[in-house]
Amino acid sequence: MFSAQRDGGTVSELALSATSLADFEQRCFSYLKPLVGFDTACSVWSSHDGTVRSVSALEYSEVQLAREFPRYMSELSPTELLGFAAERPALDVQVLTPVRRERLTVYRELLAPLRVSEFVTNVWHSRFGVFGFHFARTAPMRPFRAPQLARLAQIVPSMKLGQALLASEERAAGSAPSELAWIAAWGLSSREREIAALVARGFRNTEIAALLRISANTVRNHLVSIYRKADVSTRAELTFAMMSSDLVHYGRRRSTEARPWSAALTGQLRQR
Repeated sequence: MFSAQRDGGTVSELALSATSLADFEQRCFSYLKPLVGFDTACSVWSSHDGTVRSVSALEYSEVQLAREFPRYMSELSPTELLGFAAERPALDVQVLTPVRRERLTVYRELLAPLRVSEFVTNVWHSRFGVFGFHFARTAPMRPFRAPQLARLAQIVPSMKLGQALLASEERAAGSAPSELAWIAAWGLSSREREIAALVARGFRNTEIAALLRISANTVRNHLVSIYRKADVSTRAELTFAMMSSDLVHYGRRRSTEARPWSAALTGQLRQR
């Protein structure tokens, strides 16, 4: 019997100790492979305009994925995109018919050479862009079993938080000097510093609690202390006091020139 709390805690620890988004995703591949039983894997982070920002892969060519991913995604219909963006990870055979699979370039160019027989995937929109993963099994046909898919579904929320955390850090790269200034000025503890940084990046109390493996009440108590030391009374005021030029733009709208696949996905997910 697996423990969702244990798995989620392990993934959160991987995120907090990772040096980059790519490092976190490779660590996740290693952790998940014996649990889910896949042969190939990839994870892609794209901006809201569809530009690929980061690719991590196991067995696939990261260079090929980064170059061709927008083209692969553009072939999918809005209905197919939303099928892969369901709340729980979806098997490709649940979304695409065998005939449809054969017609897609991604199957011919990327999956067929490795004899991929079935894959499970999930795509989601966040304030930092569009994320998605893909775990596949190669021939001979070995379908994913229900317990493996259930365990993956339990782990996905922690993966999403980890990816958002590392993506936010990459977007905030170069803000260290101003960060040191507010830490010194306010006299924050190491835990308060962690929480303040996550608040400034837009994380909610429940998300911060999950990442740091503490209770939401503890997060709130730390925030009371942070507000007092920073002489602010709201999250917005705290963020304004800390923000760098990168943080200012975290909430901006996606480009009106978004590529078709990205526009269809992000637009429809936001309406949910």
